Amino acid sequence: MATSDEWPMQCACCKNKVKEESECFGLWKCRQDHYFVCCTVECQRMFDKRCHKVMDAIEKRERKINNEGQMNALRRLPPAEREKLKQKSEAEGHDDWLICPADVKVTDRSVPSCAFCMQQIGGYGKKESPSAKAPPPPARGGPSPTSAPPPPPPALVDAEPDALSLRAERQLLAAGGGLLASPWPAMPTPAEG
Repeated sequence: MATSDEWPMQCACCKNKVKEESECFGLWKCRQDHYFVCCTVECQRMFDKRCHKVMDAIEKRERKINNEGQMNALRRLPPAEREKLKQKSEAEGHDDWLICPADVKVTDRSVPSCAFCMQQIGGYGKKESPSAKAPPPPARGGPSPTSAPPPPPPALVDAEPDALSLRAERQLLAAGGGLLASPWPAMPTPAEG
C-alpha cells in the first residue's frame, strides 16, 4: 500500500517492485488516497480475496449489532463504523468496486481496516466501462449510422375519414342529434315532475 501514486510501488500481495503503471495489472485507489498495485492476475485475485474478507468482517459486525437489541444498528455504532457500513453497501452496488483493506487504528470492537470504496484507476487489466466502448460496426448491407431516419407516420388529423364514420355522423344529424348529443332521453327536472 502507498499513500501517493509515486513510482516505483510495491505489489499489494507479493511485494515485488513495480516500476511504472504500464507494468502493473491493476492500480487501485480508495477514497482516503490509499494506493494498491497488483503486478499480475494472480496477485489481483489474492487482493480481491483480501478485500472481500474486509467486506465479510463488516457484514459480521453488522449482524452482531443487529442481534443485540431492538434499536437500529446504525445508531449504536460510532460514526467511523457507520461510514464503513455505508461504504460497503455502496461498493456492493457496483460490480467493479472493492473495499480498501488498509490497516488503520481502531477500537477493539471495530473492523481494523480503512473500508472505503476503491476503484481501479490504471493498469493493463483495467476493465472498460460499457459507455466508453465504441459502438459495433453496422451489419453488411444494413443501414449505415449516417443514413436518414425513416419519415414519421402521417398525422391522424390529415387522414381521410372512413365511410363508416361518415355514415354514422349523417345518421346522428338526421335523428336530430349532433356529435355532442346524448343517446339517452333527457331526464325531467323537478319543476316538470
